[in-house]
Amino acid sequence: MQASFPNHPLITVVLTILLLNGSAACVESRKTGSTTPAATGPETPVETAGGSPQTDTDAENPAPPPSGEVARVEPTPVATGSGSLSSEEQALLDHHNRVRADVKVAALTWSDKLKGVAAAWGQKLVAKGCVMEHSKGSGYGENLYMGSAEYFTMEDAAKSWESEKKFFTGAPLDGSNWYKSGHYTQMVWSKTTEVGCAKVTCKGSLIVICNYNPPGNFMGQKAY
Repeated sequence: MQASFPNHPLITVVLTILLLNGSAACVESRKTGSTTPAATGPETPVETAGGSPQTDTDAENPAPPPSGEVARVEPTPVATGSGSLSSEEQALLDHHNRVRADVKVAALTWSDKLKGVAAAWGQKLVAKGCVMEHSKGSGYGENLYMGSAEYFTMEDAAKSWESEKKFFTGAPLDGSNWYKSGHYTQMVWSKTTEVGCAKVTCKGSLIVICNYNPPGNFMGQKAY
């Protein structure tokens, strides 16, 4: 239905103001309703289209826990000084050791050999098309992490794994509690003495691989 009004200047002015306001509202709606949400930064990553930060650990698929003891892997020379590690590697190692200190577990030392194993697997993940997949048969424990290379660092991987602490009860590992806290329990596994990690980038994503020796996450055993 179309309304008609006699020629009246006041009505004309009111209608003009209403039309202008309505037009402005439409423009504002178009400006705010179709844009990708602003990036919120590493502290509160969000998963959106359009390149906002996103993070994806293998939380739904942590490394399968060993079903029994594995062949002993002889310790290798370790690099512990800041001069031997990049700043990112040092931050990652320090974060591991702060998490372990919180539960009074001995600090880890850095292994260049484990880093090399991690780097080799990272290149295979890139060749496979940036997939998140655990290696098999290395004899080491393994944690994986993937996030936007633009927003995240190697230490963010450790922060993500540490966040599983809220699911950790201290009970011996079984199929239910390992599934939710397996990355964290590998970080704090008391029999693990060394770690080596590497990163690769693929299609704008950062993939972090950490290997642990001796491995942790044995079913029926406590983390510490």
